[in-house]
Amino acid sequence: MSTTIISFSHKVDGALTDCTSVYLSDPTGTYGVKRTDNDATVVADQTAMTKSATGQYTYEITDPASDLTYNYYVEWTYGGLTHYAEFTKAGTVGTGTYQEFSLKTMAVAVLDYLDASSTDTDIAAGGVSYDLYTRAKAWVNMAMQEFADYGPWYFLKKSFQEVTLSEDAYTADLPVDVHRLLTDAAYEDYSVLFQPTSLQSIQQLRAVDGTTSGTPRVVGLSWNSSTSRHQLVVWPPADEEKTLIVAYTRKLPQLVEATDEPAIPSEYHRIIRLGALAIAEEEGERNWNGGARERYSREVEQAWRRAAQSHMTKRHMRGHRTFHKEYRAMSDRHDVTPVYPT
Repeated sequence: MSTTIISFSHKVDGALTDCTSVYLSDPTGTYGVKRTDNDATVVADQTAMTKSATGQYTYEITDPASDLTYNYYVEWTYGGLTHYAEFTKAGTVGTGTYQEFSLKTMAVAVLDYLDASSTDTDIAAGGVSYDLYTRAKAWVNMAMQEFADYGPWYFLKKSFQEVTLSEDAYTADLPVDVHRLLTDAAYEDYSVLFQPTSLQSIQQLRAVDGTTSGTPRVVGLSWNSSTSRHQLVVWPPADEEKTLIVAYTRKLPQLVEATDEPAIPSEYHRIIRLGALAIAEEEGERNWNGGARERYSREVEQAWRRAAQSHMTKRHMRGHRTFHKEYRAMSDRHDVTPVYPT
């Protein structure tokens, strides 16, 4: 099932600033987000948005259908005053009718492929297939992440997200849903594209002069275990607060419940199921090569090419010079920056 992410940024004197509270709520207290075609409520009134970074808030909608347009109000409180702003947001564009697969559906398909019993009784705790069913669910999640890693995919991409680098700071947390960076960080006005470097090189620079601030020009990536986020590490430390811009692909949430579905367009669900079969083969559950890996590799390659051709055409570059760099990144299925563990 597809999702749509809505976002809200709050600035004071040009600087991103946290609010006391941020909710999806219209002034009449009737809805948080509604469809424009039939006025049906999609998100309830007074639903809190999630803080993704300083002054930045998001909320992920599970689309009840494709090709929708949403109307919503953001209610935020700052300095003791409450404000409202109205927005519209286009939902996920439909690509046709495809079968959707849940975690249970795909895990059961793995059991069937392995000629194991897949009745509800046998896959329940204590059942003869329970252990294998548990492993099959893990393989489905592994296949889903492998599929996401093959990208970048247009439906996982988030462009021009702001990241605040505080004065005298040399680190800045990235949004919580970052999986991979697609392009190098840049300043808000795109005056400078950072030069990627290793953390070891930055540590050597800090050892020579760890106090002098200036305009950061080199950047590395690390993992902030205290906040459980990726973070940018820059040099030199910022001589004033800076707003940086990044483009990235978002994480795919793990499938846990039996009815959970991958948060990607349904046309790709069957490829994830095929990937789970390939992993099952490679885990030694079959003594013969059924060809699932070969079929998976062929299917995912073809799917990526179709997605790239239909969504990454040159017309997307018009109107903004920074799209030229982004287009090159999106036209290549390999990232321009390393992948760091989550």
